[in-house]
Amino acid sequence: MISNDLKGTHTYNESGTFEVSYITSNDCHSDTTYFQVESMITSIIDTQLNANLSVLQHPFDAALQVNNSSNTDLVYSIFDVKGKVIATGNFKEEIILSTAHWSKGYYVMQVENKEGKKGVLKLIKG
Repeated sequence: MISNDLKGTHTYNESGTFEVSYITSNDCHSDTTYFQVESMITSIIDTQLNANLSVLQHPFDAALQVNNSSNTDLVYSIFDVKGKVIATGNFKEEIILSTAHWSKGYYVMQVENKEGKKGVLKLIKG
């Protein structure tokens, strides 16, 4: 992908490690920087749950934002790696949680609809 956007973004369709080249240039000089990015697919589409959830900015930092494009009422619980519940609530379209006090690491968000059908979203705080 080539972009002239100063704040270019790219969405990867699969998890993995990818090499990225960042090229800057002007009339006098050009420079290329290479680096690797790690992509982790964090959306779930669960036909039993009938929800399409996605995390904006993943890994997340001071805030966790989860969008529910299927617009269904959901109850959520977020667990740390030890299985301790650290947040619960409900949402329909979007939820934004302050996570500044959370430790860096892995979390799991379990969501459930009105019929009791469940789905899981893997989360990483960076």
